[in-house]
Amino acid sequence: MMREYTDSLEKRSQDHVVSFGLGDWLEVGSLSRPSRTPMPLTSTSYLFYDASRVSQAAALLGKPDEKKKYQALAADVQKSFQKNFFLPALSGYARESQTAQALPLAIGLVPENLRRAVFGTLVTNVTVGRKNHISSGIVGTPYVLDILTRDGRADLVYAMVSQTNFPSWGDMLCRGNTTISEDWESRMSLNHPALTCVSAWFYQALAGINNDPDFPGFKRIIVRPQIVGDLTFVKAHYQSAYGLIRSEWSRNDGRVNLHIEAPANTSADVVLPADENRPVLESGVPLDKAKDILFIRRDENGVVYRIGSGKYDFTFTVRSE
Repeated sequence: MMREYTDSLEKRSQDHVVSFGLGDWLEVGSLSRPSRTPMPLTSTSYLFYDASRVSQAAALLGKPDEKKKYQALAADVQKSFQKNFFLPALSGYARESQTAQALPLAIGLVPENLRRAVFGTLVTNVTVGRKNHISSGIVGTPYVLDILTRDGRADLVYAMVSQTNFPSWGDMLCRGNTTISEDWESRMSLNHPALTCVSAWFYQALAGINNDPDFPGFKRIIVRPQIVGDLTFVKAHYQSAYGLIRSEWSRNDGRVNLHIEAPANTSADVVLPADENRPVLESGVPLDKAKDILFIRRDENGVVYRIGSGKYDFTFTVRSE
């Protein structure tokens, strides 16, 4: 079905640019279609995304010809996207738009040599242009949260999520809402799922419970908690097909205690933002003496260990940024 939909989009496109759709519906300041994020930008982004996914599906299904066809289509869309939407003076894709930077970054549409610059444009928009407030709509908001977290600025997401004035989730609460509305001004549907992506962010970022895409169904878990802002504790659990996954952390003076539970027949990669000059303990024992805990690597996200099923209690000092 996705293949047929992708073919339909491509047939209706011009120079691989899709010029129809609703765009970033209800972005801040708009009561319907967006005013800052060009509608063809989001529609063309999804043509690239769909072609990429169909190519991946064809590879899994053992259809090499279809894999090559849609891989080539994705490459053609990417070239056209750059030609039609990239603004060199901005180092980004549309002025004053968070979605225009976050969506292409999140789906792999931005060429590798431009990723850092486009991400910088997004960060500047959030911090300077919007004073740590969200401005995207239904399409862009999940990607803004995702790419800021993925590229090391979960602190900015926490700042946006913590706001209580317009536009923010907190503002909805201050208006007396008991559910998340469709739009930031609470003029449309007052019980709408689109902007509830913030709930997923609580689980995936703050608690750090994520699925490894190479091991579907949480056969392997990635636990990557974001220790941000003035938070002193987080508690979350998720009932997966394999059983209960739990992640809980608390901190005091930079020292973090992280409790993890991984169900039977699973493993987990635990990513700790730990100071490399201070010891990491598990149940009070230094990790070089702990059993069944494997060091994997140290990267920009911290130090990564692999654990098996069971209960673990890590203690570490948060690294300085």
